[in-house]
Amino acid sequence: MHLKNNQDPTLKNQVSHALEMPLQRRLQRLEARWYIEEQERGGGDVNPLLLEFAKLDFRMLQVTHRRDLGKLIRWWEGLGLAKELSFVRDRLVEAFYPTIGLVPEKQFGYSREGFTKLGTFITIIDDVYDVYGLLDELELFTDVVDRQLITVESLQHLDTSSDLIRLPSMIFPLRNDLATSKMWKKLNKMGCTPSPFPQTYIDVVFDLSRMSECFYHYGDGLGEPDAKLIYLQCYLKALDLLR
Repeated sequence: MHLKNNQDPTLKNQVSHALEMPLQRRLQRLEARWYIEEQERGGGDVNPLLLEFAKLDFRMLQVTHRRDLGKLIRWWEGLGLAKELSFVRDRLVEAFYPTIGLVPEKQFGYSREGFTKLGTFITIIDDVYDVYGLLDELELFTDVVDRQLITVESLQHLDTSSDLIRLPSMIFPLRNDLATSKMWKKLNKMGCTPSPFPQTYIDVVFDLSRMSECFYHYGDGLGEPDAKLIYLQCYLKALDLLR
């Protein structure tokens, strides 16, 4: 019997999911939730005890991320910039979402906090340039930014890791099937090649590329916060531990 004649809804769901985006481009923690719910819907034979352990592991990390987000929201509200600078976009939550994909592990809470704050201020600076600042003010501001010192050691590291940095940064703006596929092939090749950098660094580079796939797959996840960020929005929703 041809596969297209198979009316099994579970199989159809799995095939559609596989065709929507290659597994290599999916974020592991977001994909874990999909598999957990798929198994609960009867998507295959699974040990019930292992399923409960998977749900518990997911829930524990999920609680950590929600706690991190709550802390950042309190910091942002206490800062008061959203009220003082009414022309800027209030995108704290959207800035936090990518950190779940980049550094999801519990021990990297400080990194998630730093990345979120950085993303928030980048959005503010972008709005200052595009919406508010006058030409002479922006020239002074740009001069201040350009004064930031960079060491020879930093430049050497940048030169050594240039491809690892360049490829994910190209995947972000391209969002074109053919061009993105070519960049992913190069990135995958680099992932299989011996590197002087720790595996944690390489994992973050790959997850940066995966994050762009999730963040912009259903629209502009930052510029249009109402876009259907299906995987990201469902991540922070509660996962029932017992059925």
